[in-house]
Amino acid sequence: MRFALVALLVLAAHLCGAETLVTKARILEITEKGFVLSLGTQSVVADADVKTKFWKSNKPGKLSDFGVGDAVSIRLKTDANPQQIREMADERTSIWLDRIRMETLGGLVERVDAKTLTLLLEDGSQFIYRHSEKSKLVLAGASPAMMSLKKGQRIYVKGRLLPTLDTWIVTATDVKPSPARLPAAPPAEILSSGRLKGFVDLHQPQHSMVDLYVGERLIHVVYTSKTKVKLEGAKAQLSDIQRGLWMEVLYRRDTYGRPIASQIELFHGRREKLTKLPR
Repeated sequence: MRFALVALLVLAAHLCGAETLVTKARILEITEKGFVLSLGTQSVVADADVKTKFWKSNKPGKLSDFGVGDAVSIRLKTDANPQQIREMADERTSIWLDRIRMETLGGLVERVDAKTLTLLLEDGSQFIYRHSEKSKLVLAGASPAMMSLKKGQRIYVKGRLLPTLDTWIVTATDVKPSPARLPAAPPAEILSSGRLKGFVDLHQPQHSMVDLYVGERLIHVVYTSKTKVKLEGAKAQLSDIQRGLWMEVLYRRDTYGRPIASQIELFHGRREKLTKLPR
């Protein structure tokens, strides 16, 4: 499940532009136009505008809903100066959004019009989906128009994230999907210090950060100018960190819970059995 969620976020990032970063951050300061965020080892100024989507407590929010010290998930346009926030959500709401954008969810129809469908989800929250003539509705084996839905009707909706960050209805039906297999046990908590081993998925030097797959779990590892780097046992540079290399990291967690690397060892081949690098 974790890998599927990560894959969805990566896909969405590519749809929204090559310079879009989806990651976690902490708010350090509120500015006139947005925030100063703790991202990697850096403090990043990020502005919001009228197109920025804010989410708080499982519903649309606004900039003023967030405060200093809040942990957030963000979708950041990094090729702008200052960087632009496309979307921000508190961490619990980001999990809710991930489910809506990936899973088939059931609920009761609240409202339907020519472009949108409002669904009262089973957890009590509401969500507005977009639909089009390409959205597929199946009721009692027939395929009526989306506008035929009635308030209070129970349906099951599969959505897809659009580049606009709207969630479009792929399919909607009155047939409850088959139960999914039980999810795997949640990954173990990262210790306060220790060693991480996995494949490099992405090196983000602008944020002093490496995205590392440990099994199917994606972990953001932060480094500093004091971090020692070796490649195949020889002294190397931070610029030698490339996607696909096996990486072993000696780390400690800072006050924000981020793994800070004191030593990075890189290898061209993996050093133990591991799931192959996700694509």
